[in-house]
Parts: sequence; structure tokens; C-alpha cells
Amino acid sequence: MPTHSLRPSLAQNTFGICSNYALSSEVIYARTLKPGKTVEQAEAEMNTIAARLENQFPKTDKNWKVKLVPLREQLAGDLRFTLLILLGAVAFVLLIACANLANLLLARASTRRREMAIRAALGAGRWRVIRQLMTESVVLAMLGGALGTLLAHLFVELLRIARPDLEAVHPWNVSMATSIGIDYGVLGSTALLAFLAGILFGIAPAVSASRTQLSEALKEGERGSSQGVRHNRLRSLLVMGEMALALMLLAGAGLMVRTVWRISQIMPGFDTVNVLTFGLEPPQAKYADRNQRTRFFNELCQRLRDIPGVEAAGGILYLPMIGGNSSLSTKVHGRPPLPEGQNSPNYRLVTPEYFRAMGIPLLQGRDFTEGDTTNSTLVVIVNEAFAKQVFANENPLGQRLGIGDGWWRDGDHLPREIIGVVKSVRQMDLAQPPMPEIYVPHSQSLWDYGLNLVVRTRVMPASLIPTVRSVVWGLDKDQAIGEFSTMEQIVTQSVASQRFNAGLFGGFAALAMILAAIGIYGVLAYSVNQRTREIGLRMALGAERSDVLRLILRQGMTLAVAGMALGLAGALALTRILRSLLFGVSATDPFTFVGITLLLTAVAFLACYWPARRAARVDPMEALRYE
Repeated sequence: MPTHSLRPSLAQNTFGICSNYALSSEVIYARTLKPGKTVEQAEAEMNTIAARLENQFPKTDKNWKVKLVPLREQLAGDLRFTLLILLGAVAFVLLIACANLANLLLARASTRRREMAIRAALGAGRWRVIRQLMTESVVLAMLGGALGTLLAHLFVELLRIARPDLEAVHPWNVSMATSIGIDYGVLGSTALLAFLAGILFGIAPAVSASRTQLSEALKEGERGSSQGVRHNRLRSLLVMGEMALALMLLAGAGLMVRTVWRISQIMPGFDTVNVLTFGLEPPQAKYADRNQRTRFFNELCQRLRDIPGVEAAGGILYLPMIGGNSSLSTKVHGRPPLPEGQNSPNYRLVTPEYFRAMGIPLLQGRDFTEGDTTNSTLVVIVNEAFAKQVFANENPLGQRLGIGDGWWRDGDHLPREIIGVVKSVRQMDLAQPPMPEIYVPHSQSLWDYGLNLVVRTRVMPASLIPTVRSVVWGLDKDQAIGEFSTMEQIVTQSVASQRFNAGLFGGFAALAMILAAIGIYGVLAYSVNQRTREIGLRMALGAERSDVLRLILRQGMTLAVAGMALGLAGALALTRILRSLLFGVSATDPFTFVGITLLLTAVAFLACYWPARRAARVDPMEALRYE
């Protein structure tokens, strides 16, 4: 579904509405494409119409362009890549779990060689034995899937408690309107995946058990043979694969955690402490005149300042960190047109004292006052980024800007005098650098918009919510007040998705590390059990307990180190995919790679130590009577 209609009449109406507002960008949702039309054809047709409108209305429709985007991509485009990354993490964990279970079933199959041999001797064919073992593994997988479904319901409820904002409907993000729950289609796919996983981790043990030699198996004692890990190459390869996958997941999780940490260290350019915010949209039916709305907001801000415990109060059209943005064509009077990229700075409507309420330092000049009206000189305040970009070696104060905000004379923008320069703020999110911005007094704007009110307090902001609400309703009892938030909450929420993604990725990586540790522990424990007689002979011939401990540790750590070497190679390749999700950290960050390698090495050592310790405590006399 495109964001603009293809019918020429509707397209002309659309552009007519946009040109009235003189905005450089506007999002319009319309109906589906005509049959046989592609998005590219529709975009070309719309741009042709835009060119005709520019010829008819050169003052207001100049340089308009159309970009058609399917609605699904518009709403979920940023989420798709992240979800694919998380799906990849889930797949890695699933593979590690399958390898782990395959390892355990291989060990179990070794202990059941005599049983399989007896079945074969009684007439069971090889395919019959494979079917039996495969059935056991599939049943095990389905039971695990059923348990996973119960845990999924529990985790969904925990997610609703931990992140209630995920189900909130925000005007700037329609994709959040869907409630969180378990989709039955996904549940069915998960059941199928559990079935396939049962086949995946069961096929190797089943085939291995079906190859039993009858004569050898029937001669073996009930406790099995003394074969070592060198005779179990498949189990060793599975352990190496688990370690490699675990290290790749840990590398990705480490990079995302470092990204969140780096973002959290960024200063937004304003003081978030003790700032209360809420939105107001006076109804057009009651405040039809723009001057009425201006007087309403001016009086409201004054009453808010009179509240005990309030230091300053102001308003802005788009609060920092909530995603709203607009830009306008801008020129410097008396100079050639600004270069492309400098002539459309971000446009902000504010009231007097907004900068003080937000804790944004005024670097030069003065703030807006209530004397800045439509009957006085048109003024503007620019941020530091705009001043450095446009007036690199000059004093911006006193310079005059022409802004395409509806003030025209003789086909040109009316000049606005720059009266101040403020510190740049990160408007969209902490990861994006400050952009050039111009601030215009709400009282000198021709547009009728609601505002987000900002109240700086000397006390806890939440304690003033009832008082602020009563002040608003005291001025106008019919006002609908938006949700109250603090700027600390808004800034925290702006990085919530990165924190959430890093938490999920970290959880998957931790699970993968635990599964890998269980895998290497299981292989070594089985090896020690199978080599009990060999260990007893070594100790009877003079080997010390420390020698046995080193032997088993060397065996396990060899597998772990080999797996981690493969994992490092894979991580260096795969973490490049995460580049678009990272901030302030390289996809091959050495600190992260060294850290996760040392962590996984320590976990592998602990997993190897307990079987090695058990082997070192073997009593030689007992071991020689083992069989």
C-alpha cells in the first residue's frame, strides 16, 4: 500500500493541501495502487504532477518531490532487520541445543549398544532400530516444545509487566497498536520446528546405534568399553560447533551491550532532571483564531510559573526524543542561496522560557518574550550547529533569514532577524548528532498547532501533576490533557528498543553459553566414565592425581579452544551484519572480542574442571575391578 494515491485529481488535491502549509515534507496515506501499476511508475507520475504544480504555483510549490513507500515498509521497515537478527540468534541457540541433545543421545546410544545388538540378533532390521530411536528423539522434542509453549506464555506476561509501553498506541508509531501475545500461526510453526529439531538431533545417534557389530557388542560387559574421545569424533565436533556458535552469539551480544552503554553516555544537550511534560491541543471549534490559541498558551505558561516549586514553563511543537520533525526552506537575505543540505534546517515552534525550562543554554543574544508578536519584528533563534554551518566565521546575531513558513511579500520570504544562539540538542534520538535548527516564536507562527508543555521544577515532577492538571482545567475546563511524562522517562524510552534488543540478544547468548558448557561437561563426564579403567591403570603405574587432572583438562580445553577459534573467525564475518545496529563501537571491536573470549574460556574451564576433578579422585583398586 503506497503512501500516496495515483489518481491525478487526488494527487493535485494532495499537493494543494501541502503547498498551503509550505512544508518541505509531509506524509499522506492513501489507497492501494491501480491494477498493473508499480511503485516506480506511480512515483514517476506523481513527480510529473509535482513539476506541473511548480510551474503553476512557483512561490509555494517549488522543489516538491514525492517518495512512495509501501505502508508495511513505512511502519515496520526499521524493525524487520532487527527481527531478522534476533531470529538468527534464536536459530543459533536452537542449533546449539540440537547439538547438545545429539551429544547426549550419542552417549546414551553407546551405553545401549548391547541392547541394540540383542534386538538385531532377535531379527530387528537396521531401519527398525533407526525408527525406534528417531521416535524417541521426536517425542523428546515435542515434550520440550510443549514445555517451551508454557514458558512462552509466562514470558509474554512478564514482558507485558516489564514493558507496558510496547502495547501503547503512539500517534507517531502506528505499529505499536498491536497487542502482545502468542500468535497461533507462529505456534504452529514452532511445533513443526520442534518436530524437525527432533529429527535433526536424533538422526546421528540413531544411525550410529544401528551400526552396532553384533559379535563385539554381545561380548562387551554391561558397563561398556573403555574407548576415549579419540574414538568419538562426532561428539567432539559437536562440542566444537557449540563453542563456535556460542562465541559468535556472545560477540554480537557484547557489541550491542557496548552500543547501549555508549549511547547512554551521550549528553542530549538539555537537562533532563526535574522536567515534567504533557501535551495540549486546544480544539479548533473553541479556538478558531490563531491569536486566541497564542493567548491561551501564554496565560497557561504564566500560571504554571506561579505554581510553588516551579522554576520555568514553556512549550514546543515537537519535544526532543519523541520522533516529530519538520523542515523549511531557508535563505539568508542579501546572500546567494544556501547550498543543498543547508537550506532546509529543522523547524521548531516554541514559547518564551522554553529554553530555560529545558535547561538549554543560551550562548548568544536573548530569549523570546511575549512582546514578540505578529505586530513586532519577526525574529528567530538558531542553534549552534546552524550558526557554525551557515555563519562559520561571522556573528549570526542581527543576520536576517527568510523562512518558508507562510510569511511572504512580493513573492519572497519576509525576513526574520536572528536574536539568539542556543546550544544544539539531539532532537530525534541520542545516536543522531545534532542537526541545524531554527526556533520560531509560537506567537509569530501562522500555523495553528498544539504544543507540548515543559515545566521545570525544584521538587519531584510527579508530585506536581495534580496541581498542573488543576491549573489547566482552571483556565479551560474542557481541555483534554495528554499523558504526563518526565524528560528522564522520555530520554530513557528513546533508547528502550536498543536496551530491549541488547537484553534479548544477551539472553540468547547467555543461554547458548550455558548450553555449550553443559555440552563440553557432558562429553568429558562421559569420557571419564568410559576411561575409568584406563585412568586406574595410569595411576597404578605411577601417574599422580595432578597428571590425571591435567590430562582431562587438556582434552576438554583442546575442544573448547578449537571451537572458539572457529567461532572467532565466524564472529569477525557475521558481526559486520550488525553494523547498522551499532553506535560508537566497531563491528570488530577488539575489547569486546577479547572480553567474550576470556569469558567463554573461563566458563569452558569450569565445565572441564569438574569431570577432571572426578577423574583425579579415581581409586586405582576400584578402577581395576571396574569391569
